[in-house]
Amino acid sequence: MDQTPRPILGTSPALPSSQPARIGPPPSAAPLAAGLPHVAGRCPACGHSSLFLGDGGYVTCSMRECPQPDAASTVLEREPADQPPTRAEWDSLTNEADRLRRDGIALRERADALDEEAKRLRSELDGVFLHKKNAELHDAIERVRNYLAGQTGALPEGYPVAVPAADVLAVLDDEQPAAPPAPADPGLRDRIRKAICAASGFEWDPTEPDEYGEHADAVLAILPAPADRAAVLAEVVAWLTKKAGEYRGTGGRQNLAVADAITTLASKVHRGAVRPDNLRGADADELRRLADEAQQTEARCTCQFIAEPWINMTHEADCPAREAQQTKPAEALVHVGWWCWRGEPGHLAATACRSDNVPLHTPAQWADDMRAAIQRITDGDDEAHATEQKWRVELYDPTAEAWAPGSSLPDLPAARARLALAQGHAPRWRDDGTPVQRRIVRETTTYTVEPDEQQQLSPEAEHNIASSGVDTPGCDCGHDGMGPGWHLSSCAWKSSRTVDEALGVSPPSLAELADADPEYREVLHTRGAELSAKRQAATTDNEAQQTEEGR
Repeated sequence: MDQTPRPILGTSPALPSSQPARIGPPPSAAPLAAGLPHVAGRCPACGHSSLFLGDGGYVTCSMRECPQPDAASTVLEREPADQPPTRAEWDSLTNEADRLRRDGIALRERADALDEEAKRLRSELDGVFLHKKNAELHDAIERVRNYLAGQTGALPEGYPVAVPAADVLAVLDDEQPAAPPAPADPGLRDRIRKAICAASGFEWDPTEPDEYGEHADAVLAILPAPADRAAVLAEVVAWLTKKAGEYRGTGGRQNLAVADAITTLASKVHRGAVRPDNLRGADADELRRLADEAQQTEARCTCQFIAEPWINMTHEADCPAREAQQTKPAEALVHVGWWCWRGEPGHLAATACRSDNVPLHTPAQWADDMRAAIQRITDGDDEAHATEQKWRVELYDPTAEAWAPGSSLPDLPAARARLALAQGHAPRWRDDGTPVQRRIVRETTTYTVEPDEQQQLSPEAEHNIASSGVDTPGCDCGHDGMGPGWHLSSCAWKSSRTVDEALGVSPPSLAELADADPEYREVLHTRGAELSAKRQAATTDNEAQQTEEGR
């Protein structure tokens, strides 16, 4: 078979340069085979030396019978086989690893050195800061001491607690090289224990020999070297703040004063105003003397209120002895329901109790409604027509120096809406730009029938008066049906009246008390309405029961 390569149709081995370039097979396969070692100059598909470089740079077989003319290009385009590593590559990698290792060690040593330097600088900075703060606080000590020395007549009640509490800080602030354990220094433990005991309000020796010993042990456990003294003071501030919260949560004027004193001490400790040389020796004695004098001059309550936790919180605001401490008000005997009271009528009216011993305190926002209700009870059948109420939004005229009334409104919400609308529409005068003054005014109209010259008591009042002495004539307590024995042994009104008669004191009647004090009159009206409602309900139940039995 003729193995001579055949030229492609329409081509020739040698073409003029003027004609289009057509690449044909080389005259010999040897040069191509030498340039292509992977195919050895032969087509991998047919084995002939008929390869040539075709269009696009692809190696192609020129044999017409070749089953895969592009087999050579396919072989050449595959990834070359893995080459074995060389000694030069291994040396290069080893040298790079050694270099990186040396650089890492140097960087680690540098980082450690920088950490040590940062610690040293931090210690020096802490020392500089503490020295500066101590210098500033030292200047504030004298101002605090001078201020306290000038408060001879203005120290609050409960202030003596702050002085022994400050001794706790004085003990903790002793300059010591280190805090010894409790067994090694029992004197320090005992001083801390007594100081904490006094700061808690115990001015006497406790019954337990080791009272607050666990607190002293806790303090000794956290006492560090002087360098960490700020942490100790922070612990003490937290403890004082906790104690102040406990006192404040119990209520009462005395406990609130103690809480304020402890809070003041905690603030001074936080600011560094309490130091060993600030509350020692003559200074501490002087502060205690000033506190004792202030405590002796503190006005004591003379209203004889019931010292119960739920009354202590409101006693300071309601006690009339705070308003008139120089003159002792006249006392009177008053009974409201099941309870008998002795004291000033106005205060008794404000703190009168029901049978469940709950104080009668009216919120401020209900005052108007309560007055209107009491007024309706007071008027009774004398009110000819229902009370009418209207609201107006008035505007102040600075020229006329008078309030100009506006149109009437049906209720308070409508008046508030009108006021808000007016203030938003014209908040200032146009001529001078001054604010416009407006207010809400309630207009109340009552219709009362004038009583006759000789007014007769109502049938219900006649019945109450007649039934009040059923068991024991002369007892006006209102406890009907209790029996003579109960009135003679348990009636507080009767026993108090007997004592007053023995002392030559004639207690005023309820009518006299009501005329002397309007506030007490309101309480009596309210209590009377409650008793009347209960009596009416009992009467209705009895009538219903009798009717049922009659059937």
